Amino acid sequence: MTVENRGPIVAITYDTIRFLGECTGVVEKTFFTIAPFLKPRITEKPKVSYKSPEPEKSPSSFLRSDKIVTTSFATEKKEEANPILLSFQAQIDKPASSAVASKSTELKNIPFQDADEAHRADIYVRDFDSKLAKLRSEALDQIKKLSKPVAIAILKKLLATENDQLKLIEILNALSTLNEKADLNKDFFIVYLKDDNPHMRLAALRAISKYKDEEAFEILSSAIKDPSPEVRKQALNLICWNYGDRGIPFIMKLLHDVDDNIRKSAIQMCGAFRAHQAVSALISLLTDAEQTIQKEADAALRKITKHNFEFHAKGSQKNKEEAIEAWRFWWINNQATFGMQKKNQSIKIEENTEEEQGGGLCLKSLY
Repeated sequence: MTVENRGPIVAITYDTIRFLGECTGVVEKTFFTIAPFLKPRITEKPKVSYKSPEPEKSPSSFLRSDKIVTTSFATEKKEEANPILLSFQAQIDKPASSAVASKSTELKNIPFQDADEAHRADIYVRDFDSKLAKLRSEALDQIKKLSKPVAIAILKKLLATENDQLKLIEILNALSTLNEKADLNKDFFIVYLKDDNPHMRLAALRAISKYKDEEAFEILSSAIKDPSPEVRKQALNLICWNYGDRGIPFIMKLLHDVDDNIRKSAIQMCGAFRAHQAVSALISLLTDAEQTIQKEADAALRKITKHNFEFHAKGSQKNKEEAIEAWRFWWINNQATFGMQKKNQSIKIEENTEEEQGGGLCLKSLY
């Protein structure tokens, strides 16, 4: 057999390679020691500061393939609707509560003129169940525009089923305005005269005053002693408005009432009626502790007697004493003849300006 000639085979052992590597390292180290400026710089990576993740805001999740992706959406600000501006037609879609539903079902026994009136009445009754006073007032106004028998029947039903005091007062006032011809039974309102709420008693008095008979006069006269100042004041207004000069004795009683507003109202009525019987009492009221009472008393005296002794409520004490003395001296000398002159004259309620009365006459703002 012949052996082919091959090139020389160089065998390098592992120890030889390691030796050469160590020599290379020594040479490199020696080189960079002699020329350190040739050594390449090692750049450090910038440090990343760790921040805690912000809390997620009400995330909503949805499924994408096999992963759940979380996305946060900004909360939309809902625009608040004004229920007062809602039309009555829009109220139809509002779900009725059990209380409103029960009231609506009771309207079935009311003799409506047609289906349209029944439909509108049902909407108004639902609106009256609102917590907003303005919406309730609008609902009552709409109820009063229905045919009168239907409107009265609805208000009576509401009065029988309602428990809220404020709403009961509103219903009574609405019935009072509908009762212009006093065609309702008076006993229907008398029941509420014993109510603990003074506003309820006042609403009943206003309704009863429409009858203008002797029984109504007696009821209003009794209300002059009511513990509530507002009821006493309005009872006097109702008597004078409906019965004229028959209210003068009650005016005289309330000239010395403990409530300042009632005394002021009574004084203004004395001037409106030209009540000469009140001259002596009005002169004594010039010494009242309240300046407004002094001013009203002087205005009423000037209107009744057509005399002026220059009394000024904001004047000095000397000015007041001199004017009061002049009023007393004049009254002593003229009360007999002045009373006889006025006795034969009919007393009428007149429209008075604020300048004449020193303030608005309370009869004007009765309702």
